[in-house]
Amino acid sequence: MYTDEYLLDYLKALQNKYGKIQSQLLDKEPGAPTRKCYVSRFGSFKNACELIGYTDLIPGKLTFEEAQTKLNKYNSHLDLLKFVHSRQKCTVQCRDCGAIFKVYLHNVLTKKSESTFGCTVCNGRAIQQQLVEKLNKNNLTYISADNSNSRITVECNICHTKFEQFRSNLINPKFICPHCSKKIRQKTQLSKCEFYSINTQRYLERSNHIDNLISSDSLLWYYCLGFLFADGHFDVQHNRINLTLHIKDLDSIKTLAQILKIDYKLDEKKNIASIDFCYKNLNELVTKYSISNRKTYEPCNLNYLVDKALIAFLIGFIDGDGSIGYRAEDKTKNKITIKLHKSWAKNLDYLITNTYKYFVDCSNIKIPKVCYSSYNNSTYVSISFGNKQVLSGLKKFIIDNNIPAMKRKWNKII
Repeated sequence: MYTDEYLLDYLKALQNKYGKIQSQLLDKEPGAPTRKCYVSRFGSFKNACELIGYTDLIPGKLTFEEAQTKLNKYNSHLDLLKFVHSRQKCTVQCRDCGAIFKVYLHNVLTKKSESTFGCTVCNGRAIQQQLVEKLNKNNLTYISADNSNSRITVECNICHTKFEQFRSNLINPKFICPHCSKKIRQKTQLSKCEFYSINTQRYLERSNHIDNLISSDSLLWYYCLGFLFADGHFDVQHNRINLTLHIKDLDSIKTLAQILKIDYKLDEKKNIASIDFCYKNLNELVTKYSISNRKTYEPCNLNYLVDKALIAFLIGFIDGDGSIGYRAEDKTKNKITIKLHKSWAKNLDYLITNTYKYFVDCSNIKIPKVCYSSYNNSTYVSISFGNKQVLSGLKKFIIDNNIPAMKRKWNKII
């Protein structure tokens, strides 16, 4: 059992060791009396400190001048007007703006915190100025705020529309006026793409590039289209196009990505390479060629393809779903074979017939026809053609028009 003298002497020793007395220091000292012991013996820890003449623990004991001196140490812009006890609100006045307000000074006066108390009015003005500057960067003008200051009323500097929005949204660098955004999106003006997020800008730039390829009747576009029709997938619902190939055809994936200005993905674990992108006008493309999510069994409409566009499309289609090999009866002569589901019979016939008509005089030449075969309860159609003039014409077409055809296939044709 500790005596009163021992308890008070222990507090003095604590002050000599640390330069201050705090109840938390008792927990650090092994075998030290607990705070509860001082409370039960002297009524409170504060009373025990008073008995040894230590008053820094009790900010209420500070004089008005001492409180002002400590306040000046942390903030020289405030004058103390009324001070009773630091645990109570004290009245202060700002030297800069003259505002009078009440604050708790306990944390500063007891050195428990190194935070600086500022004038609430000046701080509010500084915050307000920062808000205005951020809004100006987003082409917005501050008008008013609600009581909680969380919802702000602003005016758009472009369309001069007034609206209310959360502060956090308005100061976001990517935020734009919803009225301007709606008008721009309706007009799809790529020249004003700075109003969009980075991902949206890329999406619009890519779509605009593909639109330019289509509008200019680029043979590169028809080559890509043939490749995508053969091996790609059209997600009509989400406006997405996907193409996945084995890693050995990575060069073809890179070529398509370069033509369409998109990124490609490489998965070395699965040995696959792919492109996956969105196109905003996919619905128009789908409508024109009657593309469905089940294009393998629901054939597309290829009647829009004629002349050079059809040849470029066929080359891409062969790269995707065709094979180039040699005739069984003569290994020195090439042939091209395409095998698809039976629903594509008419399309295959249309492609090959018009290809022959483009390269040769068909009056004395027999045009190949599709052949039907069955496998695993499914019916397929295939067509093979090896006319030297047609194959040479396709190879020459690739070279003359810089078509990035698959080398491992077309290099077989001499």
